[in-house]
Amino acid sequence: MKRCSNPFCRWFVCGLFACCLGLGAATASAESPDKAKATSKDATQDQMMAEMLKYSMPGTQHELLKPMAGTWKATIKAWTGPGDPTVSVGTCENTWILGGRYLESSYKADFMGKPFEGLGLVGFDMKEKKFVNLWMDTMSTTYMASSGEMDPSGKTLSFSGTVPDPVSGKPLPYRMVTKIIDPNQHVFSMYGAHDGKEALEMEITYTRLQ
Repeated sequence: MKRCSNPFCRWFVCGLFACCLGLGAATASAESPDKAKATSKDATQDQMMAEMLKYSMPGTQHELLKPMAGTWKATIKAWTGPGDPTVSVGTCENTWILGGRYLESSYKADFMGKPFEGLGLVGFDMKEKKFVNLWMDTMSTTYMASSGEMDPSGKTLSFSGTVPDPVSGKPLPYRMVTKIIDPNQHVFSMYGAHDGKEALEMEITYTRLQ
């Protein structure tokens, strides 16, 4: 018989096994020390299973991300120094995956004269009570992971984290803010900190195509 390697599956089987042990113990006149130890272990596994199930389903915080689902035209402004930004245009498709637990972003554009692709995930950690974000793209093999929160209005989502400086390797703080204007538009802004000063480095205006 093929053995299930999924820990979730194993815990489920352990839970059923624990129920069988409980029925057997109820009809026995005495319980051996080994059987008592096994019952205690199964009870712990049941608690772990219950804890996982409690945080397994999407919540109201995931609903706040729904206005960003769809296909979008992206107008990108990027500042690499003083003066006017460079402007380019791309497309972004935001799709719900894993039963509505994460919003996956597939991004394509020409950035600084070269083809550019990016992949992102955003969701809400029900146990840690925070929004989470992961980003990867073709400009680097370094990924960006950050956590954040939504403001009380449900219209402004902010993330913060650090990314290695490409020259020194030291962590550089960054901040990302997405403002949901309406169901057909939202604006993403990214700020970087250099020499203790924060500056706007990128702004992307997303306009709904579908």
